[in-house]
Amino acid sequence: MNKVAIPSDFLSYTRFQKEASLLIYRTSDELKAFEKRLQEEKFVEALDGSELFHTVKEGEKVYIILNNKNAKEVYDLSAEYPTGQVSFKNAATQKIEWANPNYSVGSFFVVADAELLAELENKNMSLRNVSGLAYQYR
Repeated sequence: MNKVAIPSDFLSYTRFQKEASLLIYRTSDELKAFEKRLQEEKFVEALDGSELFHTVKEGEKVYIILNNKNAKEVYDLSAEYPTGQVSFKNAATQKIEWANPNYSVGSFFVVADAELLAELENKNMSLRNVSGLAYQYR
């Protein structure tokens, strides 16, 4: 297993950011190392778009692992996050919910596979364009 780590200075720069931060991985070892480091820093994992929205709404430190199923929701939330107001369509009520991110305590990371990022860019959903700081091992 490679020694993969998120540099501490990178994490310190992402605090209080008004943009989602992006961690890009290429191997399962890199993904595991990124998750471990985020959990050590007390980040909560959101499993889907709804959890991500509610965690951002509560002002917590959150990360989500990007996949094909959640890509549209993650992209939309990442694009809205810097505006100071995010929205999410509640599947149960079919109503739009609104929240204001608390940048003074919350942080938002998207953990993404490099290949999936490229696929999404070809579909005009470039997370690189709507995210702030990004880190890729090697």
